[in-house]
Amino acid sequence: PVFGDDSVTRINMYEIPVMLYHPTREIAPARATVVQQIDLLPSVLDLLGYGKPFAAMGNSIWQENRPELGFQYLAGLFQAVSPERILVLDGHKSASCYDYRLDPQLRSAVSGPECREMEKQLHSFITVYRNRLLVNNW
Repeated sequence: PVFGDDSVTRINMYEIPVMLYHPTREIAPARATVVQQIDLLPSVLDLLGYGKPFAAMGNSIWQENRPELGFQYLAGLFQAVSPERILVLDGHKSASCYDYRLDPQLRSAVSGPECREMEKQLHSFITVYRNRLLVNNW
């Protein structure tokens, strides 16, 4: 996206192209889904065949049944992004949920069980992340 263009939204402003390469292994393509930067370490370790336990908040992009939810924070707003929806949270109690496929400019909020579940998971992610930072428990 080009900044200043009307096509830049809270969704695509976070898009980062990523390419993984292995010189001797063919890499199975990842599914078209939500991937975030914290998924890179587990994905690279998965690609290298690393089998020992490690601490990470993300998941390998090749993991079956991986959560299809990404989290972001910018300018005091938290976001949870699924393949269809985005939930924006101001850090307290006010949350708005949008179907960004039908409403890319996020003008008309929607509601429903998926939005409530996204808000619950976003609050859980924030709590776990903050607690791990506070006690350095990774």
